Amino acid sequence: MKQDGYLEDAQLRKEILKHLEQDRYRLTKHADEELEKDDLDLNDALHVLKNGKHNHKKTEFNNKHQTWHYAVEGITKDLKKVRVIITFVGLMLIITAMEL
Repeated sequence: MKQDGYLEDAQLRKEILKHLEQDRYRLTKHADEELEKDDLDLNDALHVLKNGKHNHKKTEFNNKHQTWHYAVEGITKDLKKVRVIITFVGLMLIITAMEL
């Protein structure tokens, strides 16, 4: 049983694309640091969000913040496999990203 507010794949994709189109997203300091550490940048994360797939096994409910943290995985333009973790708090927050 999913907690309230959980987005199924089609709705998640729609929300991601809507937030990207409306420029309603932000990168946390942590995400920025993790991207840099893995020699990635914001464009890599955005590419994965636009083209990747929802990984249900890595998606979890964050009790502290009472929000879903969605894992989206995909391949960057230079063929790196990347996971991006996002949540929605009015805008789309890119929590972290990592090369797999």
